[in-house]
Amino acid sequence: MATHKKLNIKRLIIRTFFSLSIGLFIACKADKNLADNIYCNSDEYWEVYTPAEGFRGVYFRFYKDFSSDRFKVVDNKMVLNESDGDLIYEREKWLLSSDSIMNWGMHKYDLVKLDKTTMVLYHPNDIYLVLLKVNKNKLMKGRRHYEQKRIKYPVKYLP
Repeated sequence: MATHKKLNIKRLIIRTFFSLSIGLFIACKADKNLADNIYCNSDEYWEVYTPAEGFRGVYFRFYKDFSSDRFKVVDNKMVLNESDGDLIYEREKWLLSSDSIMNWGMHKYDLVKLDKTTMVLYHPNDIYLVLLKVNKNKLMKGRRHYEQKRIKYPVKYLP
């Protein structure tokens, strides 16, 4: 009888270990697949949109070494944005945790949504960042473009 109980306990331990291993494998694979959505092809960037400011002409690329760079458009070409006035931008580290918290530079964001074209991050200061994956040849026009359009063609916007 004691041998039978030992055999059942051994089976239970093996089944539990096997189940946990499969669960861990699936969880790690799911996180990896989620993080795979962050990476860009050579002609793609993440463009930042905030509800308060719209599209600001700020772009990012996330790399597999868990770093990111900031870019801007100069003369219709995407260039590394290393400074803006007295602000200096350096390569920032990022990490996506299994509980959907994104550590990016000095900030921690809740990952609200992430797929191949859209990333929505929430900052505790009640700020949402919407990042849209764009092709460098098909960039979105910013607020200034539309403001200038309205100034140039005011009649088109009359009721």
